[in-house]
Amino acid sequence: MKYVVDSKNSVIEFQVMKFGAPWEKGVFEKVWGEIVLDAEKPARNKVSAKIDIGSVRTKDPGLDKHLKSADFFEVEKYPFALFKSREVEKINDKKYKVKGDLTIRNIKRETELDVVFKNGQEIEATTILNVADFEMVYGFEENHKIKINIKAKLINK
Repeated sequence: MKYVVDSKNSVIEFQVMKFGAPWEKGVFEKVWGEIVLDAEKPARNKVSAKIDIGSVRTKDPGLDKHLKSADFFEVEKYPFALFKSREVEKINDKKYKVKGDLTIRNIKRETELDVVFKNGQEIEATTILNVADFEMVYGFEENHKIKINIKAKLINK
């Protein structure tokens, strides 16, 4: 099966964790992607995504502007984040573990997503990132974590 992400009905939510508790929340409103699942040849399974970093939104327009600056995402220089899977492991009929490379600010890091198919046309995926891995340490402690929750509607292709 081949799916594409329905960009109009999908979102990437993030939650900055401070001292282990939720602190600041926001979303990336523009995301595109593709998922290929081959039950007969699992080695062909793949996931890819492109995120428009300029679509970041919080409840604070000042923070939105700051997140787009060189202190964080440096949107003018690096307008997109990219994810490309290296391995898609089927856990059961609804759950997958997706390992791949996430590139933010031209820095590539291995990332693991826990993916759940909510129904045939909707997925939810989660991961936790360390901001220092992407050299975004402005105002953060060294091991500051960001919880990512992806909610995507899929279209069969």
